[in-house]
This record gives sequence, C-alpha cells and structure tokens, in this order.
Amino acid sequence: MIIGIVSPALHVKSGYGIQADYLARRLAADGHQVIIFPIAGVGAGTLNIGGFTHYSGGRLAYQADALERHVHDTGAELILTLCDLAHQDANTVRRLRAAGRQVLHWVPVDCEPLSMIDEAVLHYGGGTPIAMSRFGERMLAGAGFDPLYVPHAVDAAVFAPMPAAERQELRGDQGTAGKFVIAWNGANADWLRKGQFELWQAYAAFLADYRHSILWLHTDDLEVQYDHTEDIRRLGLEKAVMPVDGHMVRTGQLDAGYMAAWYNAADVFLNTSWGEGFGVPLIEAQACGLPAIGTDCSAVTELVHGGGGWLVASEPKASPRHKRAWRAPLISGITRALGKAHHGWSRGGTAWQQRRDRARAFALAYDADAVYEQHWRPVLARAEAGEFREDGPIARSGGLRWHQDPADNRFGDRLALEHESALEPAVFRGLAEDGVFMDVGAHVGHWALRAAKRCARVIAVEANPVTAARLLENIELNGLRNVISYQLAAWDEPGELYVHNHHGGAPRDGTDQVKAEPSGVPVQAVRLDALLAGEPRIDVIKIDVEGADLHVLRGLAGVLKEHRPRLFIEDHSVHGMYEKQQLGDALTAAGYKWRDVALGYTEAVPRGEDPDAW
Repeated sequence: MIIGIVSPALHVKSGYGIQADYLARRLAADGHQVIIFPIAGVGAGTLNIGGFTHYSGGRLAYQADALERHVHDTGAELILTLCDLAHQDANTVRRLRAAGRQVLHWVPVDCEPLSMIDEAVLHYGGGTPIAMSRFGERMLAGAGFDPLYVPHAVDAAVFAPMPAAERQELRGDQGTAGKFVIAWNGANADWLRKGQFELWQAYAAFLADYRHSILWLHTDDLEVQYDHTEDIRRLGLEKAVMPVDGHMVRTGQLDAGYMAAWYNAADVFLNTSWGEGFGVPLIEAQACGLPAIGTDCSAVTELVHGGGGWLVASEPKASPRHKRAWRAPLISGITRALGKAHHGWSRGGTAWQQRRDRARAFALAYDADAVYEQHWRPVLARAEAGEFREDGPIARSGGLRWHQDPADNRFGDRLALEHESALEPAVFRGLAEDGVFMDVGAHVGHWALRAAKRCARVIAVEANPVTAARLLENIELNGLRNVISYQLAAWDEPGELYVHNHHGGAPRDGTDQVKAEPSGVPVQAVRLDALLAGEPRIDVIKIDVEGADLHVLRGLAGVLKEHRPRLFIEDHSVHGMYEKQQLGDALTAAGYKWRDVALGYTEAVPRGEDPDAW
C-alpha cells in the first residue's frame, strides 16, 4: 500500500516524531511505500529525510491547506494521522474518505470523558480512531466509537539497562554518585498539564527530609513558558536541581543513545502530569530498568502500575479547551511516593533490583518490533482488505457506524447521530435484554439500531423507500442480525398512500409525511395489527410519523390490547397537525395513561398494570 503519515518529520526527536520513525521503517521493510506529510520539522519544499519523502505543508499549520492535494498527487491509499485531533480538519477527512481513501487517527486521549474536540472531528470526519492506550480505548468506546488499539513503542535494544560498572562510572562523571537522582522529562510548552507547579512544591517538601537528592530535568530552557527559575529560587532548590542543556534539547541534538544513558544514570523516573495520551518517557525509562512514579490518571495509570511503580492519588481539574477533565496529582501524594522510592533505593539489595527488573520486563511488551507484529500487522491486514474504506462518509455515534450523505442535509442522515439522544433513557425505559422493540417511522435507524444493542429483536417500519434503503445499509454496515425492516407506511387501513417531501427533494428527509393525496412517491400502507399478527411479544413501540400518529394508533388497536407495550410517541400536536386532546383520547380509549416527558414527546403505559411507572 501507499501509506501517508501525518506527523512530525522523522528527524524530530519529539514523542510523535520517534513513534512515526519506528513505524515508517517497519512499514517500509514490509514492502509498503511510506510518505510523510510533516506537521513540524520541515519548512518549505519536498525533502528526503532518512530515506522517506516529506511533503511540506502550505500556508496553514498542520497540513490544513495541503493534505488533500498531497494525498491525491501521491496516490496515498491509507492516511494515518499522529497528532492531536484538534489540528485535523473534519471536512478534509470526509472528502478524502468520500474519494475512497482510508483514514486512521492514532489519537492521544488524555482527559475524561473524551474531549469534545476529538468527538466532533471523529463524528463529522468519519475517520477510524486508533487508541494508543487502554485508557484512550475506554474513553473512545464510551463516546460511541469502535476504536482499534495500538500502543506506542520503545526500541528496547537501545533503551536497556547498563551494566552496573558503567552506570557507576557515568554517575561519577556527572557528580551524582551517592545521591538519589530523580529524573523528569517533559516539554516546558505545556507546563500546566505536565504538573510542573505540583512538581516543585512536592520536591521541596521531599528535599527537606532527603537533602542528598537531585532532580534531573530534561526539558528546554527553564524560562520558555513557565519560569522554573523563579520557583527554584523561591523554594531554595538551586543546589538540588540539575537541568540538561535546554538548547541541545530544543534543537534535537540528544539522540536515543544519550537518552538511554540519561535514564540509566537516575534512580527513579517522575511523571506526575495531569494527563497523558500515552507517555513515551515512562516506557523508555522502565525499559532502562528505572522504576516510575506517576499520577493515577489517563494512560499513566496502566504504564506505572504495570511496571510496579508508585501511583499518586489525583483530583479532577477542568480542561477548558476540551470541555472535559484532567486529573491533578496531590502534592502530598508526590512527596510520599518519592519517600517510598527513596526508602527502596536506600535499602538496595535484591528487592530494589527486582523492582528494576520488573520495570524492564513490563516495558518489553512495548518493544517496537513486538508492537508492530502484534498490533500493526493486524490493522494493516484489515486496511489492505479495504475494511476502512467506505462508499461515502461514515460517521460514528452510539457505538455504531452510519452512512452519511456528503452534502450537509440537516434533516437527512445526520439525524441518526446525536438527534434526540437526551431522550434515550425515556425511549428505552423498561426494555429488557430479551425484549422486542418496534420502531415506527424508523428513518435511517437512530432508535432501531441502538435498540438492537439492548434487546433480542427489533422491528423497524419506514415508509420512504430511499430512507428505508439507507436503513438497510446501516443495519448491514453494523452487522446487526436482530433487526427486521419493512418499507411500508403504518396506517389505519390498507391501501396506497404517498410520501410528500417538504425540503426540495433532499434525500432521506426525516420530515417527510405520508398522505392520501395522490402526489409524491407511492407507498403501500398497512395496519400494524395485520403486519404483527402472530408476533409472540412486543414490549416497547416508538412512534415518530410526522403527524400520522392517530392513524398509526388506530391501526395498532389489536396489538395494544394483546401485548400491552409501553409507547413513546413524538407528539406532532405541538406542530398543529392535530389536537393534543385527540392523542390523549386515543391513548385513554386504548387503556393507557400518559404523560409528556419533554415538549413534543409523550410516554404512555397500560393503565393499572404498572402503578410505579410514574
């Protein structure tokens, strides 16, 4: 395949640049043609870096005005983005997918629940998310997506424990022999999320009891965004902090070999940020046999816990940009964790070596070769089979996939996504796992498909033939085998009716009405009593038929008497299509009591059979 990777250029020593480099080399070794669409590290022009062609962006950041042209010019079949989704243009993704390209987003997730920005890009772009942590996988699934999982990786041959003699010599050269060295690795451009305020407060408290300690910082210049030097002076830490050359960090002159030695020269690694999409330094450190301390949050939890490190309790903090929450470490918790680590280090011996060995053994599961073999190869096999290529844009909502019209039709397919989602508890109230749900006026399946995930069987009725065809496509797209669909109009008498469109012929319009006037698209009308004859069970019926509500209820009289289902009705009396009293009288005559659950929505239950209903 021709694979385009949207990431930092491969020579950039950031976490994403390193991960893109690991992956690109293994893809090429497998025979794939790899092209880089860099979001950082390249100015203008087309360059060859490390054997891979890099196409620079245009005038806008993050390839926003260049990606689509690059993809078409290079013939890239699979597009993989490795950057924050906030920097992706959902419309570009939709157009690429509509043109037959497969788009995968290797997406960092660091807040809970899923960032509203990420959710919007995934919904409207329709690309397939790849979680880089199990935490991210849970957050994506909780937002209704069906994520793949591929973790970030480490070169475990480079990031490996040093022989004890070499390590001792290195510490002697840097003047830390006999001291407890705490390593911290992170950019100074994101100081709030990286928990730098908490870091300094906790370290100062720890240092009061353990004066022979050193905090070794791997970051760019200390004054870049957050002025570390002020905290260092105020807390009296000048002799207890050892920074790496910020210029060397910022200009990418410190290679993997240097970083492996840097980790080896420390005694514990500290990562007490408010959230991490993955946290590559945590795996690099542990691959070198360095135990870790981290905040009990996001991906940090699984990486620190798995390696036998120390987790710091946290509390939720607002992430205004994402409209979600990060988790800030408790300062006292960081201090206690440092104390525990110091205690283990000072005792040394077999117990401390076993802790180092456990960290190394855990990190080996993230070795770049192992990750490629166990995770990337299965994903690539699915991509080569075209599994992520759809005919037209595909959106995701409620854990389901939905075909979408390329055009922005507010009354069409998009109603399947978040429309009326707040009503879900009311629609599905009392629906058992072995129950039967009936959707009258199913449109493209907003309620029918969601019900199929909850109960044993779903019966869907949709009059508009174009919409009913899309309903079938959505059922098939999701592999649902417990939904039966009828392209019919529910009415009180059998015969022929007509579908009337109100918005200029827009396809799959959710406001189309069925009427007796002979114009529009003809459709066969049935009494639902006849359609459902012989059905052993009907538990819940949802009715949304754009004003034909009374006709449907009259045609359901036998079903209501025999099965006594709960009803959820979109009440079109609020639009003047009939009088509310008429609806109430029809329900009362059928032996039901009813209430409005929201403006325009009515719930009805059999009178006397469920005294605790409301």
